[in-house]
Amino acid sequence: MDENEDKSEVVIRVLTPISEDELLQKSPSDPPKSQQEIALEEDRINELQGAIEDMRLTMEEATHALTLLESKIADHRARNPLEPVPAELVYGFCQNWIKNCHVATETISFQQLDADAEIRSQQDTIREKEELAASDTVLVDFEALVCQKKDNVVNLQQASDTNYELRLLGGKVRQNWSREKIKVAETIQMLREARRDCEKSERALEQWQRKIRRVERDIEELEEENAALKEKVTRYRPPGILEIARKFGELEQAKEELFKVVKRKRATCTVRCGLLGVTQSVNKSLHDQITSVAICIILRDTCMHSELDDHQTQQDFVARLMAYNLQTRITVFFSAALKNVLVRLSALGMVVIKVFIPWLR
Repeated sequence: MDENEDKSEVVIRVLTPISEDELLQKSPSDPPKSQQEIALEEDRINELQGAIEDMRLTMEEATHALTLLESKIADHRARNPLEPVPAELVYGFCQNWIKNCHVATETISFQQLDADAEIRSQQDTIREKEELAASDTVLVDFEALVCQKKDNVVNLQQASDTNYELRLLGGKVRQNWSREKIKVAETIQMLREARRDCEKSERALEQWQRKIRRVERDIEELEEENAALKEKVTRYRPPGILEIARKFGELEQAKEELFKVVKRKRATCTVRCGLLGVTQSVNKSLHDQITSVAICIILRDTCMHSELDDHQTQQDFVARLMAYNLQTRITVFFSAALKNVLVRLSALGMVVIKVFIPWLR
């Protein structure tokens, strides 16, 4: 916009009328003029300068009105944003705008050259008239000024039209440029949102990968445990008939030893308690318990119990602890002779304790 105004000012300066001093310098051999003629020329020059000043004021008012109109258009565009123009058309639009600017600049330069040539031709004509009729210099100058004024008015109108066209073109360019800026901003926002979604997807993918690796490790551990259990199952061999018979013999021997100890201490227990019924009940309970213990030992040694194979150390510790509690309770009624038998029973495990607990309650 500023470049166009500068060009229009240059055109106006080129097309300004020739002053009186310039005319006097160009024709130093002219005879002296009268004061009335000089006053008339000064009035005409003042009129031309006033007309040019009016044109300049008119152009300034038009520029101000155009600025107000552009501001109103910008406010309206801010209140009603337009849809973004496709990015593929930006380069073509800019190239077209540059081409239009070059065409307008060349048009103005050609018009300026034509005006300069016409002015030079008119000045040459005026010089010829001055040389032919030296006495009619004032009339010739007046005619030259009139012609130059007409030409200046025409050239000024053409420059104003060109300036108006350039302003319209600049407004369109700014409008399209604002649309492109809005579109670029929206595209950048869409790219940011897509980048955030991609980062979220990558984080979710990493979490799923960690979960998959964790599940794979668990699967490997379970496969190892399964292989170990299969190996235990393959190594297990059920006991034979001879081993079962040997266990029965050991149990019968332990049963006889326990009966001997009970019979040997029954008299002492009867004297202390003073009641025969208590002795019979104790004898009966011990007989039932010993029979149950024998059955449990046979079941434990002849059958496979998977629940007894897991955590064998903890089960043995609990079994020995409960057997020790059982030993402490029975010692109240019997002597320390039963300790050896109970120590042997404590090695039998959880099955024996499960049988003894209901009788102690």
